[in-house]
Amino acid sequence: MELNEFINTGIAEGWVRDTGSFDEVFIDGSNRKCQKYDVRIDKLHYNVQNGRIATFVSRYRAEHGELPSDAQELDDLIEKMIESANPQKLKTTRLDIKMKGQQETAVVLSDGIVVDGNRRFTCLRML
Repeated sequence: MELNEFINTGIAEGWVRDTGSFDEVFIDGSNRKCQKYDVRIDKLHYNVQNGRIATFVSRYRAEHGELPSDAQELDDLIEKMIESANPQKLKTTRLDIKMKGQQETAVVLSDGIVVDGNRRFTCLRML
């Protein structure tokens, strides 16, 4: 799905909201001014190619075989891995989000994969 299709479909179906604001994001070697959107959490998924997650995925495959094919089941599995990797850091971030709300922009691909912001994504899923 192309980015505009993801955004337009999400707006039409009510799971994306245009915030009317922009953020500077470092992409392909330079900063770019990008439109910010709120995306409903159930439309987002972990990036299994992220360094920390990819290491977990490799270890999981070696010990248990293939990853779950169901996206929600896979996200739940990765969430538990992130939680167990650094419970104190996750707790601190979760409390911060609970008190102040989500303030940091995550970078998300047009298929809902979170490229940057996996710990925040985990906290939001838990909250």
